[in-house]
Amino acid sequence: MARPSKYNPKFATQLIKHCSQGFSFETFAHKIGVTDRTLRNWQQTYPDFAEATDQAKIAAQYFFERQLIEGITGKGNSMDKRNASLLIFALKTRFSKQYSQQIKVTAQEQMEVHVPGSFEFKGKRVTVAELSTEELEEATTSIQKQISEVQARIERLNNEPDPLDEYESSFL
Repeated sequence: MARPSKYNPKFATQLIKHCSQGFSFETFAHKIGVTDRTLRNWQQTYPDFAEATDQAKIAAQYFFERQLIEGITGKGNSMDKRNASLLIFALKTRFSKQYSQQIKVTAQEQMEVHVPGSFEFKGKRVTVAELSTEELEEATTSIQKQISEVQARIERLNNEPDPLDEYESSFL
């Protein structure tokens, strides 16, 4: 006769909370006193736990991405290069599907060779030396306009409330 399962429906929510703090799915097994094999069995047996597992993995990824972005933007605790490297390493190893360095290059891109310092201007690739004074001024104005538009878009996005803040606080 099989032993009764130790599964408790509260484990689904607890798993998400655990992983939202950066911990792994496997360490949740230790926390509740079971093996990671038991957790995988629960995924197969309990649909709510399977759904929570997917959400928990995303919550862990969000934790690391948030740490990295806060460090880069200076909005969080100060981060030295070593910590940034560790966070990037964690993202690449724990979330390799999303962060692997698989680079897909089309045949067209493989054939294109760009002169260092060249840029796109009026539909063709040029260097500064190839432009007349008037064209150089036009290119400079165009690039400055593009930079201003991107900066304005970033500023708008930074000033919008983050819809995930409310969602995230529900797990803390």
